[in-house]
Amino acid sequence: MKRLLALFLVLVMLVSATSILTACQRRDDTPPVVEQPTPDHETPENPGTEDPGNTEDPGTPGKLEKPNWSTIIVPDYQDYGRDTVDFSDLVYEEVDAEQLVADFEEVIAAIKANEIPFEDQVALIVSLEDGYLAYSTAYTLASINNGRDSSNQFWLEQYTYITTNSASVSRAIEDMYVACAQSVHKESFETEYFGDSLDEYVDGGSYTDELVALLERESELIAQYNGFSTTNVVITLDDGTQGTVEELLASIPAHQQNSYRIIYMQYYMAEVTKLSKALYIELIKIRMQIAEELGEENYATIAYEDRGHDYTPEQGLEFVSGVKYIYQYYVDLYNNHFTNLRTELKPLANKVEVFNDLYVLLGDMDPELQAIYSYMLQHGLYDYEKETDNREIGAYTTYINSNNSPFIFISATGKVDDYVTLSHEFGHFADMYINDGLGGSLDLSEVYSQALSFLMLVRMEDMFTGTPELERAYKYMLNQEMDSIYNILGYQGYLAAFEHMVYELDIEDVTEENLENIMEEASLHVLGGIYPSLCTWDAVLIIHTIEYPFYVQSYATSIIAALEIMMMEANERGAGVAAFKALLQRDDDNPLTFEEELARAGVRSPLGTAAILNTYKKLYTYLTGKPA
Repeated sequence: MKRLLALFLVLVMLVSATSILTACQRRDDTPPVVEQPTPDHETPENPGTEDPGNTEDPGTPGKLEKPNWSTIIVPDYQDYGRDTVDFSDLVYEEVDAEQLVADFEEVIAAIKANEIPFEDQVALIVSLEDGYLAYSTAYTLASINNGRDSSNQFWLEQYTYITTNSASVSRAIEDMYVACAQSVHKESFETEYFGDSLDEYVDGGSYTDELVALLERESELIAQYNGFSTTNVVITLDDGTQGTVEELLASIPAHQQNSYRIIYMQYYMAEVTKLSKALYIELIKIRMQIAEELGEENYATIAYEDRGHDYTPEQGLEFVSGVKYIYQYYVDLYNNHFTNLRTELKPLANKVEVFNDLYVLLGDMDPELQAIYSYMLQHGLYDYEKETDNREIGAYTTYINSNNSPFIFISATGKVDDYVTLSHEFGHFADMYINDGLGGSLDLSEVYSQALSFLMLVRMEDMFTGTPELERAYKYMLNQEMDSIYNILGYQGYLAAFEHMVYELDIEDVTEENLENIMEEASLHVLGGIYPSLCTWDAVLIIHTIEYPFYVQSYATSIIAALEIMMMEANERGAGVAAFKALLQRDDDNPLTFEEELARAGVRSPLGTAAILNTYKKLYTYLTGKPA
């Protein structure tokens, strides 16, 4: 029951409807930032148990073989005790949000009337759990399927319906909390059902008609953004011809399509940028109104709570501001070691070898992690396909509540960077598996994913040796991860500063011109100069700023902590893995702060300029063999 109660609590949080149930990381096409700023003023067998235990086995150093795989390894089935069924066997059931709200209202009325015994009132609340569970599962499945193909009208309608009605469902849940808090049975509700204090609901809740309307509009805008596709965005060519990309392509002779397709997609992307720009400006204003309705001076306060940031917005801005003092060191390190690699020649990697190599590497690292990976394979808890026009770009991990299972979504490139993407997402998967989908802070969540991809990189070096092809593939993966360090510090730090500055504006000052000025101001603030590739709408209009405000800074904080774990593993085989495993074993009944969790695992806090510099020195020594 505890997990279901926690789900209720998640919905009570005032979050964007589409982020209610998805703790995710998505890969964005980050623009390159290694440039000069423009002048400015200034098959091992699976052990297979539900709880393999906390055995810390760093493995035995030695050559890991990399065969030519013919099919994905699916280990013999083990009973994991989670009542999980294969993803392919899950049946989507449409939900009735209005009926769910009515069910809550009926229970609330009974609690207020207090005409039936307390035990019967608790039973009524319990009867709501299945309905909410169905609702949350429908959202997750609709989101996954909409991501598979945004041109599918059924899934777009389902996704839009559920997200738009989430504010009303959240209000009904909060009203139930208020009714219990104001009941003569308050203490009994706390001990017998909620397991926590209801004091914050004694004086009423936060949801008003005005707030619900604002949250619904926010959800509508996000759904519109996620629904843009080549089948529903109308573009106009220079000659006045109008139509969707697919309609225009259909009108062109087949032998001309390759040359014209590039032109049409350029028009298409320009149109999507224009639509997204107007949408984003309205979203910012909506969120400012949400903050005002909740009595907060700045929306950042609300977003920080929703993202689990347990430091202040001032500390967050201070952290990314410190990047400019260290950033050029990271850029120079990258340029001095990896500039001879041409990304267009990046080696290919097929799905079978990516999945199997990761299975073998996890077996070398830790039996429990390999068992969790086996669970993922046995139940098909992933959607891993090549990128297409209408498939959601990037990758994320979510949790299917009714199935007690995490789920990974990846739009693959077909190149060796897919190794990094899968290991990154499996870091999220392992966290959600061990902690039943209940996350700590977003900063900690991103440490799990980035640390695992770094740990895999250290362990991969042994497997990817012996032939020029394997060594070249490993060098490209190392290149990608080193590239991600300065791009995350620079790009995500820039976006974090941009968001902080944008939400400091007065609502009447949220204009296209002012946001463009803030792009340059944020670039100066974080990087010490204006980087043209960053100061563009294309760079700003990403899934995070639209759907998950104040998310991106967690990439910057977490990558420093993740690098610390990588250096631990590089210096002593198994030490980084042990720290990673310790971080995974959280006690959510007695939660610690982000910095406290890191300290518990022996990992230094990333907050502060000194931490960024210290990590750079360790990385420099690791890559060059010389002290920085």
